[in-house]
Amino acid sequence: MDFNWTFFIDIGLVSVALLSATYLRTRIRFLQKYLIPNAITAGFLLLPLYNYAAPHLELSADNLGELVYHLMSISFIAITLRASESTKTRGTRGISGTTVSVVFQYGAQGFLGLLLTWALMNTIMPDLFPAFGFFVPLGFALGPGQAFAIGRGWEIFGFVGAGSVGLTFAAIGFLLASFGGVFMVNYGYRKGWADRDTAKATERPDHRKGFYSRTEDRPVGSRLTSVSEAIDTMSLNIGMIFATYLLSYLFLRGIT
Repeated sequence: MDFNWTFFIDIGLVSVALLSATYLRTRIRFLQKYLIPNAITAGFLLLPLYNYAAPHLELSADNLGELVYHLMSISFIAITLRASESTKTRGTRGISGTTVSVVFQYGAQGFLGLLLTWALMNTIMPDLFPAFGFFVPLGFALGPGQAFAIGRGWEIFGFVGAGSVGLTFAAIGFLLASFGGVFMVNYGYRKGWADRDTAKATERPDHRKGFYSRTEDRPVGSRLTSVSEAIDTMSLNIGMIFATYLLSYLFLRGIT
């Protein structure tokens, strides 16, 4: 019997790339010094594979777009279902400032994107899709899932490959945020912006390499919420996440 292995092959390749990137960080001082996230390194490892070797292996980068769309949605569901730690209530002033800052960034990015689109349409690219500029806030601020989904919707109106364009904007946004963020983190440590304990923790070998030492007590990542004889906690949590995802899909189908 012939089964479809495409999804699991893509998942396997992404997993191998992440494992390889994790190993490289334990060996390469450049990755340790600048705290390069393993996911960024894995992306660079997969870049030549899916752009040059994948067509000869009957693989397509289009499947990764759908994978990103679903996994991003699932990750947000997992975050919202997680119980938050009890902390002191933040003042309304801080919340208002954050809200204004985020909304301003969305608006500024959209305005600059549309301004760039207008300039291109009136000069060298008169046939450019009018909403092209919205990919700036979609990719840079909202993420690959939203950029890919909106782009796929625009393909109906004649924007060929809009989903891939959205993922490209999101990838550029991740690169700028990662490398720019890494620079700011290291700059902040040198300038003393971080507290002493945080700055000291980043100098530890386990923090730089990405693995805790075997000889020291390791932090607890999670606690059991169910009895394993009935159902293990991981299966329970995965079931809740995918059930929520299914309900979200049914709700969207019902209103559209």
